Amino acid sequence: MNYFLVMNPMAGRGENRETYLHLRQTLLRFPADQVVRMDTMRPGDATRFAAAVAKEHGEHAVVIGCGGDGTLHEIVNGLAGSKTAFGVWPFGTGNDFAKKIYGRHWTPTRIEEYFTDRLGLASIDTVNINGKRFLNVMSFGFDTGVAAASKQFSVLGKYSYQAAVVACLFRDKTYRLQFEFEYADAQTHPTSETLDLCMAAICNASYYGNGFCPGPNAKLDDGLLDVCIAAPMRGIEIAALAKRYADGKIEGHPKVQTFQVIGGTVRTIDGSLLPINCDGELFSCSSAQFSVLPRSQTILLPLCRMQALGLTPIHLLDESTPND
Repeated sequence: MNYFLVMNPMAGRGENRETYLHLRQTLLRFPADQVVRMDTMRPGDATRFAAAVAKEHGEHAVVIGCGGDGTLHEIVNGLAGSKTAFGVWPFGTGNDFAKKIYGRHWTPTRIEEYFTDRLGLASIDTVNINGKRFLNVMSFGFDTGVAAASKQFSVLGKYSYQAAVVACLFRDKTYRLQFEFEYADAQTHPTSETLDLCMAAICNASYYGNGFCPGPNAKLDDGLLDVCIAAPMRGIEIAALAKRYADGKIEGHPKVQTFQVIGGTVRTIDGSLLPINCDGELFSCSSAQFSVLPRSQTILLPLCRMQALGLTPIHLLDESTPND
């Protein structure tokens, strides 16, 4: 197996100098033809690196994202349609996808302990949105405004999102959008409806915004997307909801509805641009069409974490005599 470590030197405020050595030593416990470090220098590098690895090595390679959610977003788009696996060694600020696969309260030490277990490959879902992939959560509304504002508070590190929440409480918090959902269950739903909302999240995984949890029951390989929509609220109501939202206890809230879909479309009423957050990356469009892609991406994980997530291994790596 060939391992390619895509590292964002600025992730985690540049504190990842030892990451490569730790991960390299871990991977050399398994048959490794090569372990190559690839540093990103500009947006899009991780996508280009991943695509090049997939083209040359196919299923005989793993591209490991050593950064944050943005690095993983780029890697998954570079690997789209290939048989090349990806892995996660988190070193960003939010690391929300890492919270899903390694547990909400992961630490670097705990992840190193996980990697002393047997490693294997499993298949997980990704999501297509307007021809691009996302891995974690797509959101729009108040929380997307917060994600944009959080970049203004980046000096606060992991507290940047919380600071942005406070700032955005004083802005307009109501959005009117047109939805067309392809529902996953057999219940009767309108095929198209206009909704006033405060915020909405469409979840392949569970966490976003540095730990908020709109999809506590989301599974990575069930072919379903968990949707969370919050009705318009005053600032004080959003503040009251925040703790439940962070703890993943939003079900049953009188102004929150949750359900599952396999795809759909969201568009603005007047054709204006809607800011959307996918995997922590921001973009704008007047209409977004999305659909789940069941088990479309292979992921490298410790066996203990596959079991915790209910994933079925498709291949287990055998340990070998450590290389020099």
